[in-house]
Amino acid sequence: MRQRLKITGAVLIAIIGVATAWAFQPAPNIIRACPECSGEIVQNAIMSGNTFGARMWTDGKMEAPMLPDYPLLVKCPDCQALLWIAEAREIGLGGFFDENPGWPNAKKPGLPSESDLLRALMAGELSAEKDLYLRRRYWWTINDAYRTDTPAVAAFTPLQERLLRSLADVFDVTDPDQRIAKAEIFRELKMYGDCIRLLADPFDDDIHAKVGTFIKKSAEQKIWTVFQIPWN
Repeated sequence: MRQRLKITGAVLIAIIGVATAWAFQPAPNIIRACPECSGEIVQNAIMSGNTFGARMWTDGKMEAPMLPDYPLLVKCPDCQALLWIAEAREIGLGGFFDENPGWPNAKKPGLPSESDLLRALMAGELSAEKDLYLRRRYWWTINDAYRTDTPAVAAFTPLQERLLRSLADVFDVTDPDQRIAKAEIFRELKMYGDCIRLLADPFDDDIHAKVGTFIKKSAEQKIWTVFQIPWN
């Protein structure tokens, strides 16, 4: 299965709101060559998955045991170069999960750090799609420090705030997912009034309405950190 770059809805709430019946089915791993050092990199793939047991956060990040997140920008495990995994040259097919018969030197890629994502963003010459993907991943990465059950006392750095504002600027508020994502950024930047005003108009469906209500209430209480959406 080839993996292609695809930017989905900003919050992905549609897949949480629908109970899927698809079983988790992995696909054979794709073995790719690092364009910098030719090292063998494993690209995991799935044929189908589901969101049973998933955890969704207000910034749109989802943790689903039956629908793994395979990042599109990764680090070569050998030379540490950043690469778009789907664009690296395919050199063969492996097995499933961690088993790759015939490819003893193939390794899983590493995950980009906050500084890696920032470096990729600043490198320029990105398509609008890749730029949006990187900014969203950067948002999730800096929020990981607050993705706990303990209230955070720290705050974003000026650089982090600037990048979050630039991400909010590209969201289209006529799209319900992106309106919620923009409001969430306003809340996290402690722009509570802007968040509340953006969520004042009703949504056409219950799922968006529920998420919008969760975020709006937190803004009214002046709570700024990311939190897990309480579906139950």
